[in-house]
Amino acid sequence: MAAVIYISDQLEILCGKLAQNIARTEDDSDTSETVFLPEILITQTAGMESWLSTELARRNGVFANFRFLKQDQLLEEIYSGLYGKKRYTTNMRPALYELLGSESFITRFPDIAAYYSKEKHNSQLRRMQLAGKMADLFDQYQVYRTDMMSAWEAIPASPPDRRKETIPAGRQDTDHEAWQRWLWNSLRKNHTWFCPKHQMQAWLLEKLEDPQNWPAVREMVPRVSLFGLSIFTTFHNQVLEKLARIIDVDYYLVFPSEQFIENKSFTNPLSASLGVKYAEMAAMLPRECEVVPLWGQYSGETLLGKLRNTLRRDQVPLPGMLRENDLGDGTLVINACYTPVREVEVFYNYIVALMQDGAGLKPDDVLVLLPDVETYAPYVKAVFGNGPYPIPFFIGGESFDRQDSVAGALMTLMDFDALDDFTAEELVSLLETKRIRQKYGITDLQYLRDAIEALNIRFGLENRVEDDTRFVSWQYGFEKIMMGFTILTRQPISSSHGNYTVLPWSEAETSAAYDLLRLKAFLDDLTDYAQTKTEEYTFGKWKTFLLEEVLERSVAYSFPDDMELDCIYHRMETLERSYGETPLSYNIFRHLVAESLVTDSRSGMYLPGCVTFLPIIPGRGIPKRVIAILGLNGNVFPRKDTSLGFDLLQKEPRLGDRSKKDNDKLVFLESLVASRDYLYISYIGRGIKENDVLPPSIVIDELAETLESMVPEGSRELIRCGIQQVHPLHGFSSRYDGKDPHLFTYLFYDLSKSSEQGKAVPPDMAGDTIPETVRLEDVAHFFAHPLEWYYQNILGIRYEDPRQPLPECEIFDLDNLQQWELKTFLTQTDPVGEQELIVAWTDQAMKEGNMPLARIKDLKVKEAQREIENLQKAWHELTGGKTKESCPLEVVAGNMMIKGTVANLFEGSLYDFTVSKNTLKHQVKTKIRHLALCACGFSGPAVFLDLQGKQYRMPAIEKNLAMEQLSRIMGLFRQGCEKRLPITLKAASVYSSGNPEDRMKKVLKQLKTEAEGSYQSEADPYVAIAWEEGVFAPDQHEVMEQIMKEFSELILTPWET
Repeated sequence: MAAVIYISDQLEILCGKLAQNIARTEDDSDTSETVFLPEILITQTAGMESWLSTELARRNGVFANFRFLKQDQLLEEIYSGLYGKKRYTTNMRPALYELLGSESFITRFPDIAAYYSKEKHNSQLRRMQLAGKMADLFDQYQVYRTDMMSAWEAIPASPPDRRKETIPAGRQDTDHEAWQRWLWNSLRKNHTWFCPKHQMQAWLLEKLEDPQNWPAVREMVPRVSLFGLSIFTTFHNQVLEKLARIIDVDYYLVFPSEQFIENKSFTNPLSASLGVKYAEMAAMLPRECEVVPLWGQYSGETLLGKLRNTLRRDQVPLPGMLRENDLGDGTLVINACYTPVREVEVFYNYIVALMQDGAGLKPDDVLVLLPDVETYAPYVKAVFGNGPYPIPFFIGGESFDRQDSVAGALMTLMDFDALDDFTAEELVSLLETKRIRQKYGITDLQYLRDAIEALNIRFGLENRVEDDTRFVSWQYGFEKIMMGFTILTRQPISSSHGNYTVLPWSEAETSAAYDLLRLKAFLDDLTDYAQTKTEEYTFGKWKTFLLEEVLERSVAYSFPDDMELDCIYHRMETLERSYGETPLSYNIFRHLVAESLVTDSRSGMYLPGCVTFLPIIPGRGIPKRVIAILGLNGNVFPRKDTSLGFDLLQKEPRLGDRSKKDNDKLVFLESLVASRDYLYISYIGRGIKENDVLPPSIVIDELAETLESMVPEGSRELIRCGIQQVHPLHGFSSRYDGKDPHLFTYLFYDLSKSSEQGKAVPPDMAGDTIPETVRLEDVAHFFAHPLEWYYQNILGIRYEDPRQPLPECEIFDLDNLQQWELKTFLTQTDPVGEQELIVAWTDQAMKEGNMPLARIKDLKVKEAQREIENLQKAWHELTGGKTKESCPLEVVAGNMMIKGTVANLFEGSLYDFTVSKNTLKHQVKTKIRHLALCACGFSGPAVFLDLQGKQYRMPAIEKNLAMEQLSRIMGLFRQGCEKRLPITLKAASVYSSGNPEDRMKKVLKQLKTEAEGSYQSEADPYVAIAWEEGVFAPDQHEVMEQIMKEFSELILTPWET
């Protein structure tokens, strides 16, 4: 018996050799004992297990009677077989939690105990978290510092009740080793039956030296095959070397270089930088072994193939190894994007292009590694689930709390914090979870959001009448709903709950309003849960609360969920056994359950026939035709090695210690070696706000430097433009016009239309149809901002801030719209004669959520009255004693029907005003309304008042002239529906008032300021995207000037003052 090491750079070859060895063993088996013995396979990740079982079954026709184990599990198996029963273990965390809370520890180590003292917030949770950290460290110490653990146990244990004053001289309480040694020895003393890992290893090493035990070992484990491992420890290797004298121990290892196993180091700088862990692995391989090289053919003459060949030959990169035409073959692509969703979109386009270009690619040939699955999973589902070219996909590794699972719904409910006073957004967000929503029969969540916002429900179950917070509470909101169900009126009604009035909510009569009653049932359940969460119970009672109350009342489940429910019950029972009768607060219970339920058993699975998305560790080393790694950002990958201040492993680092950074760099090298035809890499390379350059992962920089050193010196800049691409912020960018072969998209464009390069090309950015009938106010809004109107009404693109969460506190200030409504109302109201009207209006506005509560409301009214004082006076002087009227109109101009109603008509004149400082925009709207009236025969002037009460006048226009001007205006409107007009109101104003010699220069400067912003104003997103898309490009300047001229003549006619 001996150790055999099979080495190759291709995992498929190693898999083939393993399949041969398994088949040969089955053919050579001539005894009934050995034929039924399972094949023991040691792998590193769940992903490798899934891939290997599939490949072995494919190669041998069937793959049965096997067991996948980790190295720890192998040692446990042999120990239990030789000892006669399983190793006694203990859940160290509950035991350490008790020890940390003991009077002995607190007295002996007060500096450590101060971290979770009773005076601290969440003191019990802090103690539980520290116990968890220490349990993890003790587990590492047993593997990586067996000598230290043995030395601790050799020191006579001090009595647990020893006080601080009896500590031997020279030993400091603040010494981290001292208090950790005390915890460990106390743990061993209190659990004498507990067998630590290092003790198990020592016992195994002793028993494996005795030949009398060898037959028993051979009966348990006839052979061990370690497949695809890249991480070894001295702890396990010592046992494996002893085993190799008794049974066959076969290593199937991937190395990037043929010479590495002999040299124990790399010459290639990329391999040397990324493969530090390979050197550690080589140093830990068995000294007495047979090395069997299984190298396959070299890779092809593609860019990726040549790079892999240099790694295999362990060559120093030299200029000329790559030619310029290699850089654009698409086998190695590095893309920089603005957002994660754009990363997924660009990758989708890449995969579709490979399939469209005849690469013979199947979905099963693609593996995608994600350093951060939780961030990218929703975007993968959105893009691949709705793309025009259907590609089956599977995502592994999502935590339960992010999936549509029972556990996820439970965790959502457990995370609800009633101390936040039942804020509207937090409560409604719970219903975003599908299972909770289904349990209560709620069908329209958006309706609930709109209703809660309209009802002005913000926080609190009841609140107080004295400070007006009652009017933002859940109780007041449901009072309005019930009043709306029973009484059809808009008049205030006295409440039965206090000395205040209720405004019935008229929308309560709709059928969708029944969801509000279901919401009330949900709110009642949450109130009950909140009362229970304030107590302390044993884990068993908390388990009953979770599974018999929360689960049954608030989470929907069905027959397909039985497996998950069994898993949840099993984990809860395990925790119940561990924590026994220890009283726990709700925060500790929630913390323990969260840690237990977020584990996903699918992290290494993948489904045949699908593009598989996996976390980067479970998916490491699996060979595929296409390997993609998304999210290789500088601040994400490789992970940083952060350690606890009391981690004794960092006191004296040793060969083989865990290093997240080196491990991640090794994963990248393994992915490079495992990619057969294509390697795709992407990262967030640009800031979405300021368009600043963001650094990629260091592994991308090292890869780019290697490639640069392989091309001729004069062509090194081609690496950045030939391999690395920066994609636009938006998928509908005009840069995807088919001219650049590296920029293409299939998501937004017609697959049937292709450019000369065979890529899909964008359609014209125009509306499908030109409306035959338009509203007068739409025309007015169009000329106030043509670009905004086009994007919003033709393309359906809105760049306003995303929909805000429901407000969770009362109003303290007015937003722009609320100020406009208040000032507009006050301008037209007599502050003396109509005071009661003002009080009634502001009271109703407060109860509807449009005014602050209590005295702040009165303060805001006074502030608004001061600001509009001049305007209010001028308006009442202008309209005093005159009757206000409105006039509906219909007029055909430019082959389009214009319909609308013009208000503020006073005795044959059109009066208008603005409470905004931006007078120009409102004057343009008034101009359009007046012109439409004149085209219908109106003969009165238009009078406009600005915020300071200054009066502007425009005389009436003869009907035929008005109709001619209105037709020209509608011609501009039609153009603006067909394409983006290269104009803004501010730019047109600059043009109309500028010197003909340099006004276009000033216009472009103004447009650039609007697109990029300045210290005085923010960038206009609609102008910015138009600027980026080339709407104001030099070849458009002639057309731009013609439109500016027409716009100025028709719209910007000076007003008389």
